[in-house]
Amino acid sequence: MKYTVYLKNTVSTAVNVEADSPDEAVDLAFDSNDMPGRITFGAFGEASVDDGEWEAFEVTDESGATVWEDPS
Repeated sequence: MKYTVYLKNTVSTAVNVEADSPDEAVDLAFDSNDMPGRITFGAFGEASVDDGEWEAFEVTDESGATVWEDPS
């Protein structure tokens, strides 16, 4: 089954993965090549910020139904 894992830092993103469960989907999202790296800002990308950690806050299945949410 395919899942979409929603992650947040100072921005949010979504990573699509194939997994057997929502928990596995979260783990695979962090190992995915689609996982974002550093956050860059400035007119010419001169500066970047690498503070904070990405955290999963929601997983949806192929139909768009929420199958996991951050319990906090």
